[in-house]
This record gives sequence, C-alpha cells and structure tokens, in this order.
Amino acid sequence: MKKTRTHPSLPGKGLVLLLTFQMVLASCSKRNDPGPDPNIFTPIASFDYSLTPLNNVVRASFINTSQNADTYLWDFGDGTTSTAKNPVKDYPRPISKPRLYNVTLTAYDTVNKTINRKSKTLQIDP
Repeated sequence: MKKTRTHPSLPGKGLVLLLTFQMVLASCSKRNDPGPDPNIFTPIASFDYSLTPLNNVVRASFINTSQNADTYLWDFGDGTTSTAKNPVKDYPRPISKPRLYNVTLTAYDTVNKTINRKSKTLQIDP
C-alpha cells in the first residue's frame, strides 16, 4: 500500500492573503495623485460695452475685461460671432419697439484647456 502524505493547512493562510491584498490596495491609493495644479487659474470671462446710435444702426463697442484667457469667442445674439478680443458690432436700429440681444463671451485658456462664459442682455432702442 502506498502512503500518501498530507500537509496540515497553514493557520491564518486566508488572513495572510487578505493582508497582502490590503497592502496592494493601500499602495494604489489616491495619495499619489497630485490633484489639480494650484498654478492653473480658470479664465474669468468679463466685458463691458458702450452703445452709439448712428443712422440706421446702433454700434456696440465691446471692451473685454477677462482674466487668465488667451482666446475669445463672442456670440452677439443675432447669429453672428467674432474671435476678436474687443470687437465692434453694428445692430440694426429697430423701427418701433426695442430689441433685446443676449451677448455671450466665452474666454478660453488653450494651454490648460479651461473655459468660462459671461452673458449680458443688450437693449437696442428705436
């Protein structure tokens, strides 16, 4: 008859495996994640404007006061846009009642790929 050898199970084998697994998870924790760069500032879109009535148009001169941005997109609220920093836009002068235009400036930081938007409503009077 052939003898078979049996090995007693090691006490705590499951505990050792569990502790090893926990150590691996702990080494992969988010403590090594540097997080957001504190030197990156999100753009702050901001602008002012002045309106000058002319014959059949009202000229809007936009003054860009944005911070931390290097590229701009203006939406003038009438289907037209501009990428100029300080654009000038002529709106048709309404005949009888005021017209409202929602102007939106989007300021981009193309290096850090961040954006910010600011909107204001312009009222163009007859």
